[in-house]
Parts: sequence; structure tokens; C-alpha cells
Amino acid sequence: VERTKLMIHVVDAAGTEGRDPVDDIYKINAELKAYNEEIASRPQVIAANKIDLIYSEDEDPIERLRSEFEPQGIKVFPISGVTGEGLSDLLYYVSSELQNMDEKPIVFEQEYFPEEELIHIDLEEPIEGHTCFDVRFPEIDRSVKQIELAFSVPDHVSVEAILDHYDGSIVSGSSYDAMVDGGIGLYDQSKMIIARLKDPVLMTPSNRSMCDRVMRSNLVDIIVQAARHDDRQVVDDMLDLGYLTKDNIDTVVERAGDVQDAAMTGYLLEVKRRFFGSQLMDFDL
Repeated sequence: VERTKLMIHVVDAAGTEGRDPVDDIYKINAELKAYNEEIASRPQVIAANKIDLIYSEDEDPIERLRSEFEPQGIKVFPISGVTGEGLSDLLYYVSSELQNMDEKPIVFEQEYFPEEELIHIDLEEPIEGHTCFDVRFPEIDRSVKQIELAFSVPDHVSVEAILDHYDGSIVSGSSYDAMVDGGIGLYDQSKMIIARLKDPVLMTPSNRSMCDRVMRSNLVDIIVQAARHDDRQVVDDMLDLGYLTKDNIDTVVERAGDVQDAAMTGYLLEVKRRFFGSQLMDFDL
């Protein structure tokens, strides 16, 4: 609601549930004012809905709304969500008002920084040799939601839940354009997944399966990214974890060669020779 420039209050003008639309508007604005006075002072419009259900021959509820709020500068538009009556007038008015407003977006300073959130957990009893855990969620927007889920029920916060949501965040962390949509790059994602697969304590079968899918489907691109970072450890880890095999080593060597990194290409050829029984002659540098 902080980013809303104009508010449309939709009320039941027909009072089908026994509510008073005038009273509802005052209550809504009182809540807004209690939350943030500046927001409560922004332009408002009232959409008096359910006019198709107004049958009373007594006081016209639309006129009552208009006489109460239009002197305060709040326009009232009778509409019907069922028949669509009045919607065009409402939308044209709102569109016109927005066009006349300052186009400068409302920007808020970031209040939460996932990259600064190190979660340290001391264990009462060791778990698979661990006496504590240090978890740092990836620097992505999705981490905020995953952390919220992990701690949403304080009485049931557990190491299992935290690691489960951490694994979920790294599995969904990569994106095609990390700089634009708040994701992390494939290289950083693969490093996090590799660290978990090397020490899969409390990793659920479903999370392990999803991590495995990410690594297998992006194997060649991960090695290429490792070549760009001159990171031979990733190659060793992919080999130890069983992702780098005799069936795909040639494709990996060829793609890594495209990066024009002779040292990494040579290292991959040495891996090919040592672990898959192939000679260096099999590939032309």
C-alpha cells in the first residue's frame, strides 16, 4: 500500500450484508491514518459496488455517499461488478488522475539484506558430526520469503526446517538475468549446491533430487563458468559427485575450450586422461 498513489475504496453500496458503506469508509480511513497519516492523505476514490442489488425506495445510498464524501474531495462512482455498469467511468477517471500525478516512483530504502543474515545454530545434540550450523541464505529476493517460512511458527523452528528452506532457496536461486530480477548467477548457485551435496546433512530427498536436476541439466554451463573463474575446484567436485563422466567429458572440454582458457582446457584434458583413460591426443588444442 505504500507504493499506491491513488486508492480506490470498494464498498457494498447496497448493504447486502447489513453494513453501512459510509461507516465502512470512515473505518477504513481511520485504519489507514493509524498506520500512516501520509498514506491516508493521498487521493481517494469510492467505488460504490453492487448497484444492481439496490432496490430500496428509501434514501438512495449512492446520493448518501456522494453528499458525505464528495465535499471532502472524494469522488463516488456507482458500479456493478456483475454487470460491469459504471466501470468504464471509474477507470477513465482513475487513469486521468494518474496521468496528472507526479510520475516519480515512490522508492523505499531496502530494510532487509539477506546477504548480511548469518544464521548460527548451536545444537544440544550433535547431528551427523555437526555441533552447530552456520547458514547464509543466497543474496536473492526469494530468500526473504524462505527465511520467513522457516521462522513463521516460532514454537516449531528447527534445524530441519531452516535447512529445508535454505535448500529451496538455492535450488530456485539462479536466473537468466540475475542482475535484473534479483537472482544469483549459475556459478554462485552451483557452488552453494556443491557445498550442500558434499555435506548433505538433513537434506530431504526432494531437495536432493532438485539439486541433482540443476547440476545435471546445467553441467556444461557450470564447467564453462568455472573456466571463466579459473576455478578448478568446481571441476574436481563435479568429478567427485559423479556429474563429470566419460560420456560428457568431451563435450565439456570442447565448450571450455571456447572460453580460450588454455590452462583450464589443459586441466580438463588431464582429468580426462587420468580418470577416463583417454590420451591428450584425443583433443586438439
